[in-house]
Amino acid sequence: MTRAGSGEYTKTVKNIDWVAALSSCQLSTVFETLRMQIQEDVKARKEQLQGQADYSYTYIGNGSSFAVAAAGNRISGKIVKFALADNAIVVADADDKVLFQATLTLNDDGECRLLIDGQEREFWQFRKRALEGLLFRNPRL
Repeated sequence: MTRAGSGEYTKTVKNIDWVAALSSCQLSTVFETLRMQIQEDVKARKEQLQGQADYSYTYIGNGSSFAVAAAGNRISGKIVKFALADNAIVVADADDKVLFQATLTLNDDGECRLLIDGQEREFWQFRKRALEGLLFRNPRL
């Protein structure tokens, strides 16, 4: 806020082209961005574990869906799936049980964000919620 000469305060207004911002906040675009970021997350985690564990992680791509799976001896069924639905990005486990889903919103700063359980989240927060259990807990447990 700035102080006007008459002793009143005036609010500085941020003019956001919300129409352009909302039109660029498309589910398919966000899904592809998340896909690339998740591939980088998996690559980074694999590099961290190199030589320290007898398991690793793999990215499995497939059109409008993809998955991250634990790979190694005596590991099966440890997978997180991501799918592009009509109005949401759906995250599920190996048995296709939905863990959570995210829709899109434009926040008050004109930024495209994910809505999960009514809470606005950044992309990294979505990825953490989806992958933390798989990437940072022993997949044999």
